[in-house]
Amino acid sequence: MVISDFLVPQGYQTGIRAVRQLRQEVALLQILSPDELDPQIQGDWQLRDSENNQSVEVSASSNILQAYQERLARFTEDLAACAHSHMGTYTLIASDTDIVDVVQRLLRQVELVR
Repeated sequence: MVISDFLVPQGYQTGIRAVRQLRQEVALLQILSPDELDPQIQGDWQLRDSENNQSVEVSASSNILQAYQERLARFTEDLAACAHSHMGTYTLIASDTDIVDVVQRLLRQVELVR
């Protein structure tokens, strides 16, 4: 089970393939914050990456946010397709989701409970 946001510059595909070559079943749990899933910002911002402390200047408008949503949707669809192509499962989880809900969703997804 890989728990990550999968937002890495080098990509996530190599790691998934490596696990599959070990004949392990792969379950990908993508964890994103509510702000990443549906940002509610407008105007000029300086965003800082909490993992590497690098900053980027952003001017957020409705068009930029729509483009972000479309790119995020493509990214999560590609991640899910990668998991499925390696005979694995994929789940997107908001970081504010109760852990009991997460476990129940996962158990249903792998068909251990209904």
